[in-house]
Amino acid sequence: MNSKFDINQHKDRLTDRATWNQVVGLGKKFSYNPKTKKSDYQKRSQIVGCLWSERQEGKLSFADCNEMFSSKTFPAKYTKKIKEYTAQAKLVEKS
Repeated sequence: MNSKFDINQHKDRLTDRATWNQVVGLGKKFSYNPKTKKSDYQKRSQIVGCLWSERQEGKLSFADCNEMFSSKTFPAKYTKKIKEYTAQAKLVEKS
């Protein structure tokens, strides 16, 4: 059994929406700190929430997630959305 996913065998999936497993996998990838060898669970939750929200709105495809897996850094547009959301949530919390 081949343990690696080969996108070439699933070209029809590229236009579909991202899957839950992709979103969670990206959350794990970008929340892991290799120096401490631990994940930041708050960061992971924020990433998963942001990406799943984008997926639900139809803005995140299977192909987009596939590309992110080969990236070394989390895309800035999603980082910005997370920062904006957390800043807004803090304002609501203070009210």
